[in-house]
Amino acid sequence: MLLAIPLAALVSLWVFSAGTTLSAALQRSEFTRMYKDVGLRPAPSSGRSSASAPPPWPS
Repeated sequence: MLLAIPLAALVSLWVFSAGTTLSAALQRSEFTRMYKDVGLRPAPSSGRSSASAPPPWPS
């Protein structure tokens, strides 16, 4: 019994975090698919892409 309660809490926390992560991933996938169907390119997800980043040395 002493192990069951913390284990149940850990499993429920894992299920909650997995559910929210999968939900966000599915929403993003649907958004990207919709943009591709319309013929647009979605904005980069985060950070700078390697194509637009300046070189690490001065030109």
